[in-house]
Amino acid sequence: MEEQLPNVSNIEYEDREHCKIIRVQAVTTNKKFKLIIVGDSNVGKSTIINHFCSGLYKDTIPATDIEFQDIFIRFENETIQLNFGDTDKTDKHRSLAHSYYSGAHGVFFVYDITDLNSLFKLDDWIKDVKNYSDTDIVKILIGNKCDDETNREISFEKGQQIAEVYGFPFFEVSSKSNVNIDKVLYTMIVDCIKKKYFKLIRLKPEKTNKKYKLIIVGHSNVGKSTIIHHFCKGIHGRAIESTIGFDFKEIFVRFKNETISLNMWDTAGLEKYRSLSQQYYKGAHGIFIVYDITDLNSLFKLDDWIKDVENLSDLNTVKILIGSKCDDTLNRKIATKEGQEVAKKYKYPFFEVSSKTNVNIDQLLYTMISKIHVPEQTDEDLIKLDNIEKKEEKEKRKYSYNEKNSSCC
Repeated sequence: MEEQLPNVSNIEYEDREHCKIIRVQAVTTNKKFKLIIVGDSNVGKSTIINHFCSGLYKDTIPATDIEFQDIFIRFENETIQLNFGDTDKTDKHRSLAHSYYSGAHGVFFVYDITDLNSLFKLDDWIKDVKNYSDTDIVKILIGNKCDDETNREISFEKGQQIAEVYGFPFFEVSSKSNVNIDKVLYTMIVDCIKKKYFKLIRLKPEKTNKKYKLIIVGHSNVGKSTIIHHFCKGIHGRAIESTIGFDFKEIFVRFKNETISLNMWDTAGLEKYRSLSQQYYKGAHGIFIVYDITDLNSLFKLDDWIKDVENLSDLNTVKILIGSKCDDTLNRKIATKEGQEVAKKYKYPFFEVSSKTNVNIDQLLYTMISKIHVPEQTDEDLIKLDNIEKKEEKEKRKYSYNEKNSSCC
């Protein structure tokens, strides 16, 4: 039975006008997210946090230490606790960075559009987050004080360009004129929920009856081995050599209270290895078909790979189309829409992913497992199934008897 994935994964922020944050009184809840905000001094971090918490603009004194505030919000019929961390930018507090970043689900990087120097300092903060936070922390870039056009030193396009380089969502905001404040927080919450929901727990090897064979195909150098490495290790692998022939890896994950063994098969995208493909596809539960968004040739080669997949794999094998390296927006040659059109033609799910910036990697693997996984049946389920089968058999006999008597008359 295919799992119904949450609607929250399909939210498109730009198409939503109702990114309103509903703040509620403190209650006991299991949904808790730690969110931190970083950036140079006087960029307006404390004012943004205050607006997040109160829903109102208020002049605030910049943080002189590491400060935390809690708010509770109503979101998708659930109450969520948000724990906000704010800090000044002094060297004495940067020594506390490890504890500040530890366990954070999301981080806002803030610069001031009227202060060019605050943009230059972003690299330091991005390095700190990379060194001290979890690899899958949600990141959003904010250009603050966008109401002050008279003193603007940093264009919107410049901020957008930097966000694209790092693969972050980007917003210009103003606490003073209430521009995008709720929208940026709404985006953060949605992405945190997605990360938590699609989080896969990797386990040490153990005995299990649930084993799935997953294979990955596509042209040479599209990033297949890097994706497999991220599936297996949960982190980006640098300087991974191209696969020669075939490669095999096994991981164990916890899914729906069951342990599942995933046998990952990787192949070189060279013609000389395609003669071995029939054995390669045999018994596969799922197939990832990959192209590189920066390489038009890899898209042209998709038809050949899809023909192999359709001709050589089992009829019920789950197939997913992947556009890899989506972090490299400066070298993009293939629009997202083009990938979507190919996926629509073949009725495949579609993801653009980045192993480097951890975009959609766990969600991709989670989706694959959910589409091929059949939960263990309980005794009660088997009794119900047996009763249904007996009822269906009875109806068949009744129909056959009536049809026979009718023809005799």
